[in-house]
Amino acid sequence: MADPTTRTELLTQVQAMYAALEEATAPILPAQVRVPGVNGAWSVSDQLAHLTFWDRSLLARLHGIGTSRQPGDTDIDDDTWNRHCFDANRHRAPDDILADLWRTEQAILEAITSLPEAVFFAAGPHGGPLWHAVDGAVLSHYPEHIAQIERWRTQHVTPPTMKSDLLYRIADGYAALTATIDAVPPGEMTLPALHGGWSIKDEVAHLTFWEARVLTVLHAALADEAPPHPPLVGDAEKIAVMNDEVFEASRHRSMDDVLADMDRTHAAFVRAVKELPDDAIFDAHRFAWMGGEPLMVAIAGDTYEHYPEHIRNIQRWRAVESTRGVVR
Repeated sequence: MADPTTRTELLTQVQAMYAALEEATAPILPAQVRVPGVNGAWSVSDQLAHLTFWDRSLLARLHGIGTSRQPGDTDIDDDTWNRHCFDANRHRAPDDILADLWRTEQAILEAITSLPEAVFFAAGPHGGPLWHAVDGAVLSHYPEHIAQIERWRTQHVTPPTMKSDLLYRIADGYAALTATIDAVPPGEMTLPALHGGWSIKDEVAHLTFWEARVLTVLHAALADEAPPHPPLVGDAEKIAVMNDEVFEASRHRSMDDVLADMDRTHAAFVRAVKELPDDAIFDAHRFAWMGGEPLMVAIAGDTYEHYPEHIRNIQRWRAVESTRGVVR
């Protein structure tokens, strides 16, 4: 990555690091985020708390530049700070750590945007160009921990090979989804404040559509028939069009209707998976219409592999906007 020479380049690089961390952690099941071994005794949750700690240190410096009051130096070395951070955060809930990370990342982006561009690229009274501090906390720091998480994920987050494991992952992901939705006050469910003007209701309708689509495939598999549509869409453009159609079709539905549809669809989905024999789920050659992929790929892709993206859309919005008084 080339050194940034403008604030726009700096913001782009910081946002890319945040996105890369999100991509590395999103596929990890809620039950796995506190499993040690990512880096010694550290878990994924510990890694996120560590990054948040150093992000907060950077944020204090950025705010100090804006107010002409820099945080004081200490004699404590980085390794000692890291141990303090690990001990202080190891019993915190992962969702709390994630929310803290998202709020801090958003505050850093806003601080970078608000400061004069010149302070980032010229030496100042407190040392070298300010972008070096951003580099130390984010641009050169995140890749180390993203790589550690990805290595750990490759070893521990492997595809299921048994129906019991598949059902566990679906249940774990769905429990995280419903817990996220249940935590939202009714008045916030239909606010068009998420990405692209979506509301939380739209997120739920979207997830239900895709789960229902695969449910049709499962019913076809149970009947030993070809499904009425390809199990895997694969085409990003086509997926985007389908998502827009679902958004338009669902935007005037009531929240109660959308939630009831989600529960009905999911219950039917789980029943169908339970009824399928193992070879129908895991044998890549069982159904010619799967194009050489096992049916498990379609099942996972629209359940526990799909939920995290939308859980995080909701959680991130609530975490960031709560600091602005938009949500409670």
